[in-house]
Amino acid sequence: MRTLLRFCLLYVAVAVWTPLQAQTVFTEPFDSLHPEGEWSWGTGTELLLEDGGNPGTYLHEYNYTDLPQARTLQGADTLFHGDYRAAQVSMLGIDLQVFYSETAAEGVLSLMLVHDNNTELDYSDDWAAYTTGMPFPQTGEGWLSYQFNVPSAATTRPAGWTILELGDRAPANPSWNTLITSVSQVRFCLGDPSKAQDSGLWEVGMDNATLTYGAETSCEEDLNDDGVVDRSDMSILLQNMGKSGPGDLNGDGEVTLVDAVILRNSYGSCV
Repeated sequence: MRTLLRFCLLYVAVAVWTPLQAQTVFTEPFDSLHPEGEWSWGTGTELLLEDGGNPGTYLHEYNYTDLPQARTLQGADTLFHGDYRAAQVSMLGIDLQVFYSETAAEGVLSLMLVHDNNTELDYSDDWAAYTTGMPFPQTGEGWLSYQFNVPSAATTRPAGWTILELGDRAPANPSWNTLITSVSQVRFCLGDPSKAQDSGLWEVGMDNATLTYGAETSCEEDLNDDGVVDRSDMSILLQNMGKSGPGDLNGDGEVTLVDAVILRNSYGSCV
């Protein structure tokens, strides 16, 4: 009787659970004048060109600068900003092309996450954390795609990330935890933003800014092999409660409430 009651309570609890959001990849193809994130090159002179992107339309820029930066509009209400931990952001990416560089510069592409110190219109106290990746495109290489892992679950500054003061009134000891739970702007910099670079004319393009967020779903929990972890799989697990076999997700030899929790936390499409 007690086992039956525990089974019924568990079934009711599962019935009212709301599935976690499965992993999602959002891509901004730059097919409108107001892309998600209000991306720009930070100059106001960029143009949305209909052809030549990767593929189709892309955001083109020709300007004199030392550090070309593809960036979102700081403070905008967009998927690219906000609480990365709550959204389970795991990756940011972009496609880039360098059509011409007067300086013939070579260097790495950097990803920068900016925090406005809760003063959206006061840039003097802004700060950021950045990480470097692969070399940025050279003239003639065409479109190259880049992806950066974002450790949004980390509560302290992860290895490979560097704090950078953007204003003279930036806080002395900024917190990664503050940044990752309140991202104000995203930048992709053609170079290391902490190092001086020669200024010159640059002709560059950006396309396909991507954001990967949500929980990655494992297919071990897809007990009926239909490509989705859902209540059908939970029903199979409940039928084997207290036994060995399908539903023993932690491999301890018995299907228990622990396995039910593992399966529930994997609701969504298999990836």
